Amino acid sequence: MNKWLASCCLIGGLSLTTLSDAAVYDIKLAGKVRMVEGDAGGSGIFVGDEINGSFRIDEASYSQPYLLSLGGGTYTTYFSVLQNLAFNVGSYSVSLPLITGVVTYMDNSFGSDGIVISPDTLRGGPFNSTRTLPQFQFRGPSNAIGGGGVANGLPLASFSPTLFVSFGNDTGSKRVYGDLTVYISSVVPEPATWAMMIVGFGMLGAATRYRRRPTTTGYA
Repeated sequence: MNKWLASCCLIGGLSLTTLSDAAVYDIKLAGKVRMVEGDAGGSGIFVGDEINGSFRIDEASYSQPYLLSLGGGTYTTYFSVLQNLAFNVGSYSVSLPLITGVVTYMDNSFGSDGIVISPDTLRGGPFNSTRTLPQFQFRGPSNAIGGGGVANGLPLASFSPTLFVSFGNDTGSKRVYGDLTVYISSVVPEPATWAMMIVGFGMLGAATRYRRRPTTTGYA
């Protein structure tokens, strides 16, 4: 397993702040399953299955950053709100108007840069799962972030996107990996979007009051 693996779970106790000149991004991802860890028989997810995902992310919803030094670089993690999340891999599909999550910028850690966008825990899934933890992972050259963190926006065009999903229950977990293509565009929020964001801020404030159960995360 690559040393670049890192846990990107929620960090408790962060307060909400608004970034100046915050950008809004519509992100679409498409690809195929590359590997299913363990025996996939009867799971409903197989190598070659299609992956599709889309969501909107607004930098104005980012919390104050949590900094961590790792692998000779810096991890900068923000709470965030993902809007209009639609995600499916194989037989598993979910659609939510709002969900909290985290965005982690990895600046020159283990010799490369990266961004991980992680929705909070989703319910259900194959393998008799009670919880599903997807991560949209973007890896690239060590100068892609260049010390700017969120100030550089989401330079996803500079990265190679992949998907990591952990399907788990109280007895264990299964992992699915996929290769993706990303499509990203900047947008100006409409009044209805701002109304959704106000609701999202409330969700985000509640999310900072607990620490999510530790989970295993990984990179292909």
